[in-house]
Amino acid sequence: MIDYPTWKDVPSCTGIDVEVFFTEEKGNYANFDYVKKLCNNCPVQVQCFDYAIENLVEGIWGGTTKQERDKYRSKRGIIGKTVVPASVFNDVYYSNVE
Repeated sequence: MIDYPTWKDVPSCTGIDVEVFFTEEKGNYANFDYVKKLCNNCPVQVQCFDYAIENLVEGIWGGTTKQERDKYRSKRGIIGKTVVPASVFNDVYYSNVE
């Protein structure tokens, strides 16, 4: 199950539609410049980046794209954890409990 991050400070993205951090087209972020600027001024950017390196998440995290994080992990021999959204975990778990 997903281990959602908890931040010590309030992220700059609080209250912003999460869709701006994700894309349907691989690597094509319509709001990339806006999000990058938002992340670069965020008090939890480092924590967010670390979370995204540790976990194989999609979208922009800590001001980086999935492709940038994959390259970072590859250069350093880091293997990220696959995350399963809680909604998927709960659906599978509770369908097997009954």
